[in-house]
This record gives sequence, C-alpha cells and structure tokens, in this order.
Amino acid sequence: MTLLTTFLLSACGAESDENSPPFQISGTAFKGPVNGALVVAYNENDLELGRTTTNSEGQYSITHDQPYFGVIKVDVSGGRYIDEASLLQVTLTDTFRAVSVSKGNGGEINITPLTELATRYFEAQPSPSEDSVVVANNMIAAAFGLEGDIVGTVPVNLLDADHGDVSGVAVNYALVIAGITEVVQSNIDSNNQSADSLAEVMSKLDSDLRDNGVLDDQTLVQQVAQGIQNFIASDNNQSQVILEGSRIEELFYIVSQQVPLSFRQPETVSKFYGDAPFINALQGGSGTGAVSYSSNSAAVVSVDSNTGEVTIIGAGTASITVTKAADSDYHQSTANFNIVIGQCGYRPTLRDLRRRCV
Repeated sequence: MTLLTTFLLSACGAESDENSPPFQISGTAFKGPVNGALVVAYNENDLELGRTTTNSEGQYSITHDQPYFGVIKVDVSGGRYIDEASLLQVTLTDTFRAVSVSKGNGGEINITPLTELATRYFEAQPSPSEDSVVVANNMIAAAFGLEGDIVGTVPVNLLDADHGDVSGVAVNYALVIAGITEVVQSNIDSNNQSADSLAEVMSKLDSDLRDNGVLDDQTLVQQVAQGIQNFIASDNNQSQVILEGSRIEELFYIVSQQVPLSFRQPETVSKFYGDAPFINALQGGSGTGAVSYSSNSAAVVSVDSNTGEVTIIGAGTASITVTKAADSDYHQSTANFNIVIGQCGYRPTLRDLRRRCV
C-alpha cells in the first residue's frame, strides 16, 4: 500500500525528498460538525490520496510518509449533523468539497457549504490551476463578506454555549452557514414541506455567483440576511453571538418593508363627469424613495405623476396606482384605489355627450 501511494504521489506532482515533512491534511467537515462522514482526498488528476472518517466534532486527518505538491480536492459525504434551524439530526445527503494547494506537507482543509461553492467556481474555470484555487476561495469569502480564509478557518459551532466568548471571522462564517440553513427552513415552514432543499438553495447561490463572483440577486441576499437575523434572535443561538465587521454587516443589512401605503379613502371613489380634480391623500410609506402615480385608463382619468391629483376625462372605471421607490433601507411599496366616473350630475349638454358623459 505504501509503494502504491508513493507511486501515485510521484506520478502526480509529488517531489520526494528525505528532508521533506510528511504529508498530512486535517480539518473539520462543517454544516454544524458532521459526525461519521467519509472524507476522501484527491490530487489534481483526481487520483485518491487517502480517506478517513470524521469524529463526533467533524474532525478528520489523512497522513502519508511522502510529501505532495499541487492542487488537493477533499470530498465529504454521508455522516450526520444537527441542523441549526430545526435542531434535528440530519444526514448529509449531498457531497461538500474543498479545494486547496499543498506545498509539500498538506495543511488544514476545512469543508463547508462555502468551500463547496468555491470548488464549483474553481472547476468551472477554463484552465483550473493553483492560482485558480486562490482566486476561487478568496472570491467566495469576499462574496459573503468574510475577511478570512474559508478553507483554513473552522466555523464556530453556534449550538455550543461554550463558544460564547469567540468572535471574528469564525463566528461570521458560522452565521452565514446558519443563515443559509434558515432560508431552507423558512421555505419549508411557508410551503408545507414543498420547498427548496439545501441543494437547491446552494444551486441558486452558485448560479448568482457564477457570472461575476458577486451576490447581486438582492432577493437571495435578503433571504440569507433574514435567515442570519432569525438565527441570531432564536434560542438555538446558544453562543449568543452577533455579526461583527462592517463588510459583512453591510452585505447582509436587512432592507425592511415600508409602512404600508394606503389612501384616505381606501375603497372605490365615486365621481361624476364634470367634477373638479381631486387628490385622495396618501398615507404611510417609509424612507426617502420617490413617490409616483399612474392611471390605467387615460380615457377615464389622468393623474399628476408627482402630486397624485386626479383629473376626470370621461365616464367609466379606472385604477390609480402609487409607487414609493426603494432606498438603501426599504423595499419598494405600492398601493392603489379604484375610481368610478358616472353620468353627469346634471342634465348633460351636447358637448358633454361628446366627452363621454353618458
């Protein structure tokens, strides 16, 4: 077995030197610590370097007596972990991976949902290389507002109260993963179990990142942001931690819903042709977004887009819609009211009839 391992290493970029340190990779499989998972390490040509099983803390170690130089990919599959949102023990049904570079003696390689996203990005490159590994891992870290190494950092187990004095990137890293988990749980709660699985949420994140390495789907970002806040506020947050750091706080800042827009006369407004222009006063709204009005029937009423003043054009029905634009703190909000313009409130003249007062 040793001869075979030595041959594989030598054939795939390893350099044998009696003074070189032994090859060892170790780390943690984390979606919450994954216990009893199979861990398999591969070289850049997808030849196996070794395998093992994680312990109850999600930790693993793979060693050889020969050094290895080059790209390493580590896969984790199976095993069980405690879901941060539901507190249920869950089987890891998907494979999570990480990619790193060994300078001879291996190193620390932690495997998480974020390292899986980095591995997908790495493998999608036209000519993956050692430089591509660094780019992929740094890009995913930046995309999630993490100021650290996602492969070299072990996320904190937030379900363990003993970690309450920990702060920094390890906490933020764990909160991002918990936020993703909360998105899945929120979907399940809202859709009676018919909802996006973890794999499907991961695919959405991957799709958003693939074009430019940035999380710019604001719906998805806000879902993760809300998931993070839901976990922080929950009893499951045994460590009592919060997000810390301007970069990640800015990225996952919760954009709130505005105070609902409404009109002073919320139901149908009844008018007659010949009535004077009017304004149905707007109420509610939040933030600094601009307000604009529109009519769906120019033959019945027109509306000043800035003031909301309605001018009657002819008999019929119409709807007035108001939109208050989004800003950095609030989502866009809309409201509407209906108008019925009836026959003239007096005996119409021929001119009135020509102008739809019928």
